[in-house]
Amino acid sequence: MLKSIEGIYRDGKIELSEIPSDIDGEIRVIVTFLNSSPINLQDRNIDQEQAADLRASLATFAEDWDSPEMDNYNNYDAAYFEMAQDEENEAEALAWIEATLEDMLAEVNQENIHEETDTGPAVGKEIW
Repeated sequence: MLKSIEGIYRDGKIELSEIPSDIDGEIRVIVTFLNSSPINLQDRNIDQEQAADLRASLATFAEDWDSPEMDNYNNYDAAYFEMAQDEENEAEALAWIEATLEDMLAEVNQENIHEETDTGPAVGKEIW
């Protein structure tokens, strides 16, 4: 199982932004220290107008990313394991983890499909 939780290192201790509810007892962790200095967009040839356009175009992703439905992906392995523990759900669990693109697309309907998102013109080497 992998789980990421943000925190702050201060005075030899790490303060987590949340307490993991699904971890009992003692468990090994790996701590990665992030560079906390701001990213200089000008060094990356991004001006203020481009940054504002980028922020606006990504805002729709943030709404989806922060939706409660996305919580399913935060702890995928544990959810699968929990589902597989119940023999009645074992077939459903296996189908869930082995779903094909066609299976997933079959679940798309007018109630759960979102509108196309325009992310603007290419700003790097991406090809559309």
